[in-house]
Amino acid sequence: MRIFIVCLLLGALGIGGAQAQQQRKPFVLAQSMYYKSGVDVSSFGVPRNPLIYEAMLLPSKTSDQMIEGDALKKFLEGLEPGPFPTVIDIERWNLYTDNEGERAKSREKFLDVAKNIRAAKPGIKLGYYGLVPTRTYWPLVDSSKKNDRQKWENQNKRAMDDFVPHVDAIFPSLYTLYGDKDGWKSYAEETLRVARQFGKPVYCYLWPQFNSGNPLLAGKYLPAEYWRLELETCYKYADGVVIWNHEPKKDWDPSAEWWQETLKFLNAHSIKN
Repeated sequence: MRIFIVCLLLGALGIGGAQAQQQRKPFVLAQSMYYKSGVDVSSFGVPRNPLIYEAMLLPSKTSDQMIEGDALKKFLEGLEPGPFPTVIDIERWNLYTDNEGERAKSREKFLDVAKNIRAAKPGIKLGYYGLVPTRTYWPLVDSSKKNDRQKWENQNKRAMDDFVPHVDAIFPSLYTLYGDKDGWKSYAEETLRVARQFGKPVYCYLWPQFNSGNPLLAGKYLPAEYWRLELETCYKYADGVVIWNHEPKKDWDPSAEWWQETLKFLNAHSIKN
């Protein structure tokens, strides 16, 4: 009788069974893609999010001298705002090393970059691409690598104390190296579990192609069902996704299978930014 009454109440309120069990989750899908003629998919509710590559801030490959003064201010003024904090992608410094001196220097460099940008543009929100949690794969999917797994956990705990407080959001990189969907899912879930412990918004970077680190699959697009698995996993454990791709010699193809699957994902979850 009680169940019957509850069902009547839900029906009177216009709430279906599926809706009663799952409320719409706040989630944002953005993109930082590059094609020959550009790409604008904002009409589908997918805005562009600013991404600063290290070559834009550190033009010399032999010096860590950052652009400054009017040059930095002019560069930052040209950034279009996005739904997430501005992302800095610097991959020349190593925050995860057993060499304490190297780690300390790297940490200070990362923090100095953020400090200088904030000084040049007060109020800007920032995060670093793929820096925390540190990127690893096999220790998260292979139970025999317990020592490496513990080392990974310890490194992330240090970052929680001395690095994460200085950024506004976490942008873990979850690019795909292998065709093993179950392996990717374990890797992503463990990465996001740690990312959630940092106490900051978590926005995943996804790439619809296999990572260039795998020469056998590099450049190939993920099958639609694999891509959908990645989107759904991030939807479950994160606050949003940034889609990255870089094909400056090709035109944007709105009929690509992975993009059509993205539109289905947006529709299924009523995501409209």
